[in-house]
Amino acid sequence: MQIGGVSWLRLFQRHGLLPRGACYDRPPPLAAPATLRIGVGIDTARYGHHATFLRDDRQKAAPCLSLPETAQGYQQLRDRLELLHRKHRQAELRVHVDAAGQYATNLIRFLQTLDLSLVISVGESKRNKDFHNACSPSGPPTPP
Repeated sequence: MQIGGVSWLRLFQRHGLLPRGACYDRPPPLAAPATLRIGVGIDTARYGHHATFLRDDRQKAAPCLSLPETAQGYQQLRDRLELLHRKHRQAELRVHVDAAGQYATNLIRFLQTLDLSLVISVGESKRNKDFHNACSPSGPPTPP
């Protein structure tokens, strides 16, 4: 659009409303797509584990998996993780293991041996709860 023979872009640039040299004739370049993250939550127990697979929007990325503490169970988990990796090549797989005592040790070692790019974190719920109880006494606050 022109105003008195001068385009509105030139007028705005002349009066310092737009930076000189800026090109507004074409749309800005598209931003790089955001990285998709898939969260894998694994609850550990003595005789088996339970895995849940969620996308960023908290929808299921894959069906849940109950796996026994056996080679076959670990193979099921490996297959599921590899399937997710093939299906979502650009996704970041974040695995969080809720460690219940020593039952998670084998699982964590197994995850570390996989030839997949995984971000692995471990939570120790009992230890965290004990720490919270020690640092945050219960009961009514004592007056100053």
